[in-house]
Amino acid sequence: MTRKYGVKYDRYFRTEYQHKGKRIAFNFGWESDGWSISKCQEKLKEYKANAKSGNGPTCPKDEKEIQEKRQAEEQAGAAEEKTRAGEQARRDISFKYFFHEFYLPSCLNKKEKTLKIETMLYHKWIDPVLGHLPFNKIKALNLTKIQRDMTSAGRSPRSVQYVMQITRQAWNVAMNNNVTADPFPKITLEKFDNNRIRFMTDDEIDALLSELKKVSDQTYCHAVMALNTGMRAGEIWGLTWADMDLENGILTLRDTKNRKTRIAYLNDITRRLLTDKRPQNPDPSGLVFPGKGGPR
Repeated sequence: MTRKYGVKYDRYFRTEYQHKGKRIAFNFGWESDGWSISKCQEKLKEYKANAKSGNGPTCPKDEKEIQEKRQAEEQAGAAEEKTRAGEQARRDISFKYFFHEFYLPSCLNKKEKTLKIETMLYHKWIDPVLGHLPFNKIKALNLTKIQRDMTSAGRSPRSVQYVMQITRQAWNVAMNNNVTADPFPKITLEKFDNNRIRFMTDDEIDALLSELKKVSDQTYCHAVMALNTGMRAGEIWGLTWADMDLENGILTLRDTKNRKTRIAYLNDITRRLLTDKRPQNPDPSGLVFPGKGGPR
């Protein structure tokens, strides 16, 4: 192989050697690319020594493969280090930063009013305790402090529970985004009954029925039946004349919420109401309280 190298011909170097009866031949390259006789001799000496010791490259091909492998390992190491650095950066994110930059934008299914309430509660109770902390520094003790602060300020157990729910929801979003792998810290919340039981007074009942009678006689009758028998709306609407025993003051309720037939009892008020509404020859299957356009 010849080619011009300035005013003289370029030279191409190649060689071979024997090792354990095996012929090893390879090319070095062009003189114009930096190869010389002395450099080739030095490299050949190195390859022979490596072949004899069993360590290191024995030809340019081996050397290239070793270099490529080393580069691949270095690149993989750099990528792994970058991944670790990214993971560490995510773990170092403060709760405050995550709440505003990640959690709130993820709440696409929540109403604007709900988000305003959650943001207000965050700034009032959560941020002073958790805002500056990364997730791996947040412990049950921190959550207990929020609970204690709210209780001391006279907030109800339900309000405390709501704030803890907001905190847990943000935590779950953080777990889903690999910001933390730790589960939400366990704390004990005060149990409470949020139901409110209240009975209408006689004066309130009279006022309600009086107003309903002005609006709709049908609605008035429904209310009288519900107040005096405890029947549900569907049971009142589905009541037929065949279900009624006025003589004994008994109603047979068939279309109930739990799909089981049950009995309701009439007092003087409901018995008088139904007696007044009862036609002379009622259709047994006819509804006692039909809709405006006929049976429901």
